[in-house]
Amino acid sequence: MLSIVYVFVCGNPGLLGFSVDKRGINLPLTSTFGPAHHWSRAYEIEMTEAAFCAFMIDGTIAIADLISCGYHVARSTPDANALPKHHRSSS
Repeated sequence: MLSIVYVFVCGNPGLLGFSVDKRGINLPLTSTFGPAHHWSRAYEIEMTEAAFCAFMIDGTIAIADLISCGYHVARSTPDANALPKHHRSSS
């Protein structure tokens, strides 16, 4: 059985959040990427490289991040601003 990934959008054009959590609570605050916006769940996809291709996202990197951190944030459009490193949540 394939894992489901939840795709989130925000008011920042081209910025996408992918999470294994249905609510996206593990996604970083969008203020990290510019003006603050709320994440809003938009799609559900299977955790396959092919599914990420529809968003023009490198599926290999996205899947590795989802497995190790539970989320992946990417831009589907080129942008000069680098995305921040993953945060580690305390358990």
